[in-house]
Amino acid sequence: MVFYYIKKIKLNIVSYYYRRKFSLDCNEGVCHGPIMPGFVFKHTVCLAVYPSHMHLGDQLFHLPLIHRLVSQGISVHILGQTPLAFLFKSMGCEIRAKGQSCAGSVIITKVDCLPEIVNERGGYFLGLNYRDMTGDERIGDLIFNSVRAVLSQWISVKKTDFSGVSSHLDALKPGNYSWPSGPVLLVNDCVKSDRVSAFFRRKQLWKLALKMSKNKTVVFIGEASRRPLPQWVHYDYRGQIPIPMIFSLCQKNAQRITVVTFDTFIAHMGVL
Repeated sequence: MVFYYIKKIKLNIVSYYYRRKFSLDCNEGVCHGPIMPGFVFKHTVCLAVYPSHMHLGDQLFHLPLIHRLVSQGISVHILGQTPLAFLFKSMGCEIRAKGQSCAGSVIITKVDCLPEIVNERGGYFLGLNYRDMTGDERIGDLIFNSVRAVLSQWISVKKTDFSGVSSHLDALKPGNYSWPSGPVLLVNDCVKSDRVSAFFRRKQLWKLALKMSKNKTVVFIGEASRRPLPQWVHYDYRGQIPIPMIFSLCQKNAQRITVVTFDTFIAHMGVL
């Protein structure tokens, strides 16, 4: 955990150096500008989802943006390996292999990913800091508004409706899981990016889950663990259900699922 924060601090320092070096324009959670002079936009957007920088939950924030860009004829390419590749592909994105050039593309990612992008000499960096974005809309719409403002230098992008990802998941099957037919309480009591805090707050989360479990079937998911669970848990699926299956089960049963978790992937997925 300590190494995680040390790495974050290092990335922030290096990112600040490059922001100054490339004279990026930074305001209200957005830093942008060409990595080298003479940028020419080629109607392509690259979303850099390097797992060491952008958690799965953060990647979900960009789904409304992807939907709107692809539906209006703008090519969206995904940079970096991600367990969500199946979802991005279903939405019309192309998965780029490491080393492929992003020349002529606007490269969207978190602002502290800049050190990973500096070698994309023909690209235009658009870094986001979600915490500094202002407004009353959902974070996905705030991201879209910020990206649209930058893209307006070259093209106009409309804010079309985004009704979630259910239509992209029709081909997925729930698998051989004993999924209850009635109301479900889905619980994940582990979070990789904040293990220390989660350790001290886990009992509080269990108390909340127990309080909300009345007339519900309790299902635990998340990373594999041998940690004993409370006796009121009906199904222990920790480490057993692949991410595509979690999507399929939750999106197709959204009206009867309640989620109790920390700031995790499943929490982000619940607000799509």
